[in-house]
Amino acid sequence: MSRNMPDFGVAAVATPEQLWDRLGESVKARINVRAGTILEWWASPGADRRPAVTVLGTNALIVAEPTMGADGRLANRLTTVPLDPASIQRARVVENPEPAPPHNRRRTEVIDLREYLPPQARELLEDPFSASAPESLRRVQYYVPVPERAILRIWYYLTDQRTLTFATGLGHGFRDATGADSWDITCWRATVRPPAR
Repeated sequence: MSRNMPDFGVAAVATPEQLWDRLGESVKARINVRAGTILEWWASPGADRRPAVTVLGTNALIVAEPTMGADGRLANRLTTVPLDPASIQRARVVENPEPAPPHNRRRTEVIDLREYLPPQARELLEDPFSASAPESLRRVQYYVPVPERAILRIWYYLTDQRTLTFATGLGHGFRDATGADSWDITCWRATVRPPAR
């Protein structure tokens, strides 16, 4: 790994596409029924290196996590955050920011990427939650460094079960001391539908 690349603890085992292909067809079918039209998706190694998948669709955000069933067999737990399709907004942020001041952190410390994101992307992610208590937010973030090209792929979402914000994209020329030379990020926002009664 390049000396300038952050160590996020992501093993170079399989691409998201390869992990998606390993997901069982019945799980994919359940995701497709709940998600509606898929806008974005991500797969990463979960428990026992089995795929963990997050899908943003027009009808819901779906998180599929590998688990064991009550009978001891391999299973997947699906968590659904239902969305109002009419509320979905999308914005693209392409920016070459000024380098961030160097950070003095230990190499093993996992960083919160939001401190490096362009201000517009941070605002799109965080603005709906300015009045939310931090413990009421569910945060998920994935990072995949591509050291030979100094590219960082990100996937990040926040929800307080009333609103969901979401960002995915690339940081080019990323160094953990100063951030990326340029960002190309797509941000999404949607209202969470109350559960059906």
